Amino acid sequence: ALHAALGEWEDGSVSWQGWESEAYATRPLFARMIGAHQEDVALLTFLAEGAATVAASLPTGRVVVGEREFQSNLFPWLALKDRGFDVDLVPATDGVVRTEALVEATTEGTVLVAVTEVQSSNGFRVRVADLAARCHEVGARLFVDLAQSVGVLRFDAPASGVDFGAVVGYKWMVGPRGATWLWIH
Repeated sequence: ALHAALGEWEDGSVSWQGWESEAYATRPLFARMIGAHQEDVALLTFLAEGAATVAASLPTGRVVVGEREFQSNLFPWLALKDRGFDVDLVPATDGVVRTEALVEATTEGTVLVAVTEVQSSNGFRVRVADLAARCHEVGARLFVDLAQSVGVLRFDAPASGVDFGAVVGYKWMVGPRGATWLWIH
């Protein structure tokens, strides 16, 4: 598929309609892979678009995010400061933002916690279930960047407690022409 896409670009025969139909055909496949309903899966261009879409839907409040998040899961949340949000950057210890620190930072008034399940810079894995439990205790939502994990690690969307998960198709999964999926619980 990748070679075909490159060939279409090179010879000028690219069809946007073809690209879209291929991408939409992946929705039920991706949903089945994570145990979700295809109606809960949106197709996006890139992960930051998913984060920004979720950010735009939030009620004003406090957002918790680790200071070592990759730009696509950091900048959309930092931009909320201009809309009156309190954005709390959880510091790293020895280069890692630990699950315990994120849980401790998630207090009353938190509307969302944003985290990457597996950090690209060091491979550290957050305990999503612990973070989801804390989010639900205080009425916060949980956005998880699953780019480094889904496709190589199992993700059971309904059992995870995650409210929003975003996955890119160019990491562990080969998606159609670099598709990104946003799962909304």
